Amino acid sequence: MIYLAVPYSHKNKNVRELRFEIANMVTAILIRSGAIVYSPISHTHPVDKYMKGDFGWVEFDFNFLKHCKKLVILRLPGWKESEGIKREMEYANNNNIKIEFIDLCA
Repeated sequence: MIYLAVPYSHKNKNVRELRFEIANMVTAILIRSGAIVYSPISHTHPVDKYMKGDFGWVEFDFNFLKHCKKLVILRLPGWKESEGIKREMEYANNNNIKIEFIDLCA
């Protein structure tokens, strides 16, 4: 199982929406290739608007990441600054989960 990390947080709502759509597109490509994928942005972005207050998404997502064989990071602008991706990489490194990267425009 693959955990797809994508930078998401941004002050501009349109940037967040674009990142959500890109996460969905890459998730679909990976699934079509035969992978089993958990994409926290794809799976929780639509639900988040129904959550009241600050929900513990980090812990929620780590419950999926701990079952994954690989953390795949989508290198979109902002990925190096993303606090979420930093946490996910640290978790993967501490738990012997392989890390790979995807560049859309390599």
